[in-house]
Amino acid sequence: MAPSIGQVFRPGDEIEASGIYEVVHNPKHTQRHEILCIHGKRFPICEGCAHPRFTLVRPAQLMESNKHFRQVPSLRQPRDFTPE
Repeated sequence: MAPSIGQVFRPGDEIEASGIYEVVHNPKHTQRHEILCIHGKRFPICEGCAHPRFTLVRPAQLMESNKHFRQVPSLRQPRDFTPE
């Protein structure tokens, strides 16, 4: 089952959906920030605190997984491409 927006994860949990996640650390260590996490990897530990928690802000699809882009070589320009 895909995670819900707002669901919280801990270091070592498997990333079930690629997307933007908010990371909350121990406030004495650093401020909240957002990172891109990739499906199939695991949420990382923090080198500066033992507290990081990861909350899904919005899911995002990798371009290689999108049906409109997965067959297109990344360096080839579209046929109707006109540089400005």
